Amino acid sequence: MSTDASKSPMISIVDDDPFVRQAIHNLVQSMGYRSATFISAEEFLRSSYIHETACVITDVQMPGLSGVDLQRVLIAGGNRTPIIFITAYFDERIRRSVMEAGAIGYLSKPFDDENLIEGLHSALSGLPTMPSQQQTGFRRGQADEGSVTGPRRPCERRREGGYRGISRQSAFATALVASIGELTRTLISA
Repeated sequence: MSTDASKSPMISIVDDDPFVRQAIHNLVQSMGYRSATFISAEEFLRSSYIHETACVITDVQMPGLSGVDLQRVLIAGGNRTPIIFITAYFDERIRRSVMEAGAIGYLSKPFDDENLIEGLHSALSGLPTMPSQQQTGFRRGQADEGSVTGPRRPCERRREGGYRGISRQSAFATALVASIGELTRTLISA
């Protein structure tokens, strides 16, 4: 787990992928928010950050408790902290379920950092869903290709210019690619 020491809202990031955690952490910090990262839902639930978190960004599929399980545990405990789900495996049934339970958003990886930023602004302003859903006429529970909550299949994004094309479109992806490059250099020099 890592944290940033400023006095702004706390954003908790729960993902078993270290590159995704770090990239989202970097994005959240660049927005001026505090962040804490967790490798699992269980680690987050055991932490002291559970009571000061203003928004949770969580992966859907993780070893142990899933992001969906995390949402259920929080709700059962009376904690209605806004949650933004991220996933590499879009599933309409899961998306509908978490949105009906009060999630702010459901983003398919890879996603544009602007969509995550929009979700954070919605969560911190108390809006029930991401603004673009309201602006484009989407109601909670609806999905459309390319919408904030709709499927964005990784294979389709890769055809749009490879990973360089993705990184040119998104600061999140740029940070992710940079983190992968740093790890690769570290492993090669070891």
